[in-house]
Amino acid sequence: CYYPVGNTTYADAGDLGGTLVWLENGKDLTGTCGSRLSWSLTNEGVLTITSSGNKKAAMPDFDTYGENLAPWYHARKLITSVVIGEGINRIGNNAFYNCANLTSVTLPSTLVGIGSGAFEYCRNLTAVELPGTLNSIGSSAFYDCDSLTSVVIPDSVTSIGAYAFYDCSGLTSVVIPDSVTSIEDYAFGDCSYLTSVTIPTSVTSIGRKAFACCFKLPAITIPNSVTSIGGWAFAGCYNLTNITIP
Repeated sequence: CYYPVGNTTYADAGDLGGTLVWLENGKDLTGTCGSRLSWSLTNEGVLTITSSGNKKAAMPDFDTYGENLAPWYHARKLITSVVIGEGINRIGNNAFYNCANLTSVTLPSTLVGIGSGAFEYCRNLTAVELPGTLNSIGSSAFYDCDSLTSVVIPDSVTSIGAYAFYDCSGLTSVVIPDSVTSIEDYAFGDCSYLTSVTIPTSVTSIGRKAFACCFKLPAITIPNSVTSIGGWAFAGCYNLTNITIP
């Protein structure tokens, strides 16, 4: 177990945003997250978060330092898989920040929002299937998830936050649905292996450095709907040889 057996407090950490139950070595680590969510972490590294009775509930927001850390934060290196149960409709800010060994995530059909920094620095996350109920992807949500190779954003999503997929260096293709109206600053910046991106006719603005340093991107089509393109939106795209502008 990551924590001392029999220790029911962790004095140096302060308030971790929930309560913990310390169990004997070989048993699951369990606790609560807010008033309506429970979680457990098995010895195999599976973190499961559930809502009581599968009722709708949002995960609290967390910080990346200080006292308001996710309750599983100090065991984050043990987490290899996350399962978020039905009823949970939002993943809190920084919920899985720097879970460096996380490889897979299962999301519920009730999810409508992913908070800022939710999966930031999850460098071994290889794939994520976003549900068709999702409306928003927060800023830096998948920042530096450099093992992601492709992302299909469902047509329920209306906003992609700044830095949402920044420095996802393994990302090779992105399909942006026609429900999205703006691509925020740095959203796909430094995705150095991105070779294909589809911008739909619903997009009206492309933010500053939105696709900067996408070194392998060979072509881009800007639809007629776009009325503004931020500074350096395609800076450093050295292999960009074909641009279609309305």
